[in-house]
Parts: sequence; C-alpha cells; structure tokens
Amino acid sequence: MKTFKETASSSLGFKEGAFIYTVKAISSDYFPPGESAYAAIASDDSLALFHVAKNNITVQQRIENVHEGVSCLACLSGGEEDQPFMVTAGKDGRVKCWNGSGKSLSFIELRTR
Repeated sequence: MKTFKETASSSLGFKEGAFIYTVKAISSDYFPPGESAYAAIASDDSLALFHVAKNNITVQQRIENVHEGVSCLACLSGGEEDQPFMVTAGKDGRVKCWNGSGKSLSFIELRTR
C-alpha cells in the first residue's frame, strides 16, 4: 500500500468544527502551468475556492451561506469565455451557478412537490 506524505495543509477558512463534504478540481486549462485550482463545500454551508502551487495552498475566496444545507458541488467548463464554473445544490431546494472567481451567476429553485 502506498504511503502518502503531507506536503501542505489548510483549514481553507472553514469554521472550526466544520467538515468538508466535497473537493473538486476546477478545469486546469484556465490556470498557469504548475498551478491547480479546487473548490470545496463544507458543513458550515460555505464554498471555498483555492489554488495549490509548489506545495502551497492559497484560499482565493470563501463564500458563506451558499445554501441552507449545502450538499452537492460540481465543477464544469464552458462558461463565459470558456471559463470554469461551479454548480452547488442544497437542502434549501436551490441549484446555484458560480463563476471561477466565486461570483454568483444565477440560481434556480427546485421544489420537491
């Protein structure tokens, strides 16, 4: 079994006691070589956008209260000017789209009835 070595760590700015639900890679075509970008959602209902380069983690943006009960995250490409974008969903019945800088682009409300 392969043993992994920790090279960098960060709380990503999530509130103490929060746990991370999902981490997704953001399309690497949009970022400089050697730099990777990721999005993460956590139990404090926030979304964090962060970069990893040369074993260093930099939080680009953290957005609080993205949903009441955020539960899903997807990262896609093909947004404005072919920039990456994220889609989040939550127990509040909403699906929201975010651009690569964390700006809320739009949201739709889905109902269970």
